[in-house]
Amino acid sequence: MKTSRTVYIMGGYLPAGGARMTYEVGRIAQQLYNCKCIVVHDQKWHSERRIFQYNEVYETISFANFMLEHSGNDLFICNPSFSDGSLGFEIRAKKLMYIQGFNTFSVLDCRFDKYVSVSGFVHTFIQTTYDISTEVIPPFIEVSNDQDLPWQTRSSKSTLVYLKDNGNLQNRLLMRFCDECSNLFSLAEPSLTHDFEKIIAGSLSQSDLLKILGSYRYFVSLSTCEGFGLVPLEAMALGSTVVAFDGFGGRDYFERGKNSLVRAFPDIEGLARDFVSIITDDNCAEKLALRGKDTASRYSYARFKANWESVLAEL
Repeated sequence: MKTSRTVYIMGGYLPAGGARMTYEVGRIAQQLYNCKCIVVHDQKWHSERRIFQYNEVYETISFANFMLEHSGNDLFICNPSFSDGSLGFEIRAKKLMYIQGFNTFSVLDCRFDKYVSVSGFVHTFIQTTYDISTEVIPPFIEVSNDQDLPWQTRSSKSTLVYLKDNGNLQNRLLMRFCDECSNLFSLAEPSLTHDFEKIIAGSLSQSDLLKILGSYRYFVSLSTCEGFGLVPLEAMALGSTVVAFDGFGGRDYFERGKNSLVRAFPDIEGLARDFVSIITDDNCAEKLALRGKDTASRYSYARFKANWESVLAEL
């Protein structure tokens, strides 16, 4: 990658994990090559709400102004949800696409110069569908060791249920999960009860979310589709026992029976059976939590930055 060029980050300040990761790729380019970074924010999004903290605050311009001012020497970083498939024809700059999902776009923009997938599942999906081979660079997580309470000191009945997208389906899954658990509780031990608290993706700032994750003994994710799945991994990093749908992308880090108890969607009944089985076995639940923490430690910012350095060097 050359110096004295501008890096444009599409939607870098939108309140979503994928947008945050494209921002971080731009910041790495700035650190390595002393480039100017600008966030492209389409006025139709009308979103100034920020859930993440940013190490650097960059200038923001509209997409219309970006189209007027960018040159062929610049670098444009984008994820596919921002394109209807035509941006690759219109943009003169070098184009880097970080593909962080598989259900957030209808047609992949196939005119970019470089493609990187967030997970093995996304890589396979893009390879099979578009015959485009992509490198895989997972996102990173950053948690503080003082954000989580020791597993044994957390309430034995504390469970956080995570819901994401498609509110009607997620609420129905939650109702079915709770009903199945109640039925299983009555069969296993009539006096057994449990406290469920739910959280909806994007409803909290990142710092508040991490504080909450570290206080629950169990974390249940009913998210059905994830390019990768950051929040379940963050829950593992903060010492919770994770019971979840694997979300497809989570298959890169979930290992059933080793660091979590996961099922493929739509087996909500199996997920409820897993949950009831694990809350009655503290020894097994704590072992899963400890192994989950070890798994999460592999997804560091240092690893993320090193992987992107080699990719950016090519552009």
